[in-house]
Amino acid sequence: MGANDTNIIPVLVHYLSLPYLSHSAIRYTLEILSNLSLHHNNRLSIYNNNGIEHVIPLHAHMDEEIRRLSVQMISYLEDITPEEVLVRK
Repeated sequence: MGANDTNIIPVLVHYLSLPYLSHSAIRYTLEILSNLSLHHNNRLSIYNNNGIEHVIPLHAHMDEEIRRLSVQMISYLEDITPEEVLVRK
């Protein structure tokens, strides 16, 4: 991963807030973000681009795979996010 790879993260995080996005698009976006989360700088970028605020509502999504991926994303972000911030969300 190069230094400019985090430029796509704000776009991907924003996709999660679009009301007309298909279930497949949400799922693929979460999968991409999950893969990017393997690197600390990417986790920071997801966090700094309001990733938590966009991912947590997906915990209640009707698609089981989206729910699973959203929980997985939060578990990756816990590495850099204070517990009290997650509890407030």
